[in-house]
Amino acid sequence: MKDLKNILEKNYVNSVSSKRLKTYIDAAEHDIFSGIKLYQKNITLSSNCLRYIAIFEVTLRNEIDRFYIEKFQKTNWISLFPKEMIRSSSDKEIEKMNLGFWVHLFAPKQFREGGQCLHQIYLYRPKGVSPRELFNDLLFILNFRNRIAHHESICFNKKKEFSTDSIRKFEEIILRHLVWLGYDIPALIYFKRLNLESK
Repeated sequence: MKDLKNILEKNYVNSVSSKRLKTYIDAAEHDIFSGIKLYQKNITLSSNCLRYIAIFEVTLRNEIDRFYIEKFQKTNWISLFPKEMIRSSSDKEIEKMNLGFWVHLFAPKQFREGGQCLHQIYLYRPKGVSPRELFNDLLFILNFRNRIAHHESICFNKKKEFSTDSIRKFEEIILRHLVWLGYDIPALIYFKRLNLESK
């Protein structure tokens, strides 16, 4: 058993790198094996979060696309935006645009260019929720998604202690936005809620 543990530790350190594992090992009171288990926990949590992102990104894309097609009466409405503003070629297909593109349509310049009305896709948002607040929420989702995509940790607080606070915030924002967009959460998200038990 001890040999197996040593082999696991050696392989993980070589594969992942001691530098990337350091935060996890430190949080596990410098125990390598416990640090590796914490690293695996982070992978599990990241995978669960990706399920939310996969649904939310496509939902946001479709809502924005439908809204601008109706507003501009043009399927290739992207061509109406200056290229430098949308950071993309105007002939790019809607389906190939990434989450960053959709989120930044709520950024001040892009929001004004689109007629300052894109927030209307959120039919059920509470009174007083501004476009800026929507953009800040969407930026949080985007940055969180990028952390996962770059295999960064999502299970620590600023003190490098194990914490699911940022994951809970991520889940709360996504579910809130889906409700504001008019979707029935149990029907749309048919899988289990995020697994946030402690290490």
